[in-house]
Amino acid sequence: MSACSSTKYIADYQSIVKKVEIDSVDKVFEEEALNYIQKDIRPTSTIGINVLIYNIFNTKDGKYKTTGIKPLGTPPPILDSALVEISRDQIQKFLVSKGYFKAKVTSAIEVEKQKAKVRFKADQGPSFSINKIAYKIPDSVTKDTYLRNKALFTHFKEGMRYDDDSLAYERDQIYQVMKENGYFDFVRPYVKFELDTNLNSSKVNVSLLIDNQKDKSAHQK
Repeated sequence: MSACSSTKYIADYQSIVKKVEIDSVDKVFEEEALNYIQKDIRPTSTIGINVLIYNIFNTKDGKYKTTGIKPLGTPPPILDSALVEISRDQIQKFLVSKGYFKAKVTSAIEVEKQKAKVRFKADQGPSFSINKIAYKIPDSVTKDTYLRNKALFTHFKEGMRYDDDSLAYERDQIYQVMKENGYFDFVRPYVKFELDTNLNSSKVNVSLLIDNQKDKSAHQK
């Protein structure tokens, strides 16, 4: 991910981000991980012409305007250490959501002649898989409704790599099944997941909970 733009309009203490890299992320997730880099420090392949247009309309006396900015083109990606830290944290959280519970991400910034290169490096650690799934569903009718329909939609199975998206999908499908079976007051927050990663191997036990309505012993149609 790189960009080409002039530094002549920025203040002496500023730098333009020319390149951003992410190292040591599984190829399957590399492109998605790049999306967690904050937009304002993210150069793109098309930014050159857009910055040129921005410079034409939003510079005065050799500097960028601070007022009366026209919404034309794209401002150059100015280095901001706070945004680098937010990006690092978001990339790390993304990897954790994909089952790399021990993932750590570091960032490094190199600046030369007001041109910056930002590098994120991941130590992913092991990928965790689901060891056992337990069901904590006190309403027997709700439990039967879920288990009877589960095979039609589930992406949530023992032995699979843990992925937050699979749990979110399961929650959405349970919501749809309950609605289709006449439980019109059923809402997604009734479906919860508990994780136990305190195992010696790279495995996680997952408990699926479907709570009852407040002060009710069962869901009502």
